[in-house]
Amino acid sequence: MAGFDAAKARFWDDEFAEPPATEERIRTAERELGVTLPEELTELLRLHDGGGVADHCNAFPVAERTSWSDDHIPFECVMGVGEDESRLSMLDPGELPPATDFRSFVEGLTAESAYHGDDE
Repeated sequence: MAGFDAAKARFWDDEFAEPPATEERIRTAERELGVTLPEELTELLRLHDGGGVADHCNAFPVAERTSWSDDHIPFECVMGVGEDESRLSMLDPGELPPATDFRSFVEGLTAESAYHGDDE
């Protein structure tokens, strides 16, 4: 758990993050989505209900080339579960529920600036 706890403590870009999600809002979202959100995601949502992520974790490494780059995909924000119409939410039509292994995803995030040779 130390890896995730360390990542969680520095995950959000506080300047571009929303206020915390309430327990009631998280449980309502789970009912509406028909899923149980990963505990790691709910821990992050209790800090901020979506928003921008910090620069040190705004990319995820990949082993195969993607449409973004040879070695990573950008990861700039997390959708919250709020009902504010002025921002995106996981509850918006067409959005998908998160992956079940969210912990490994968060622990694997790194700074996009660490990658060189991107296609531009």
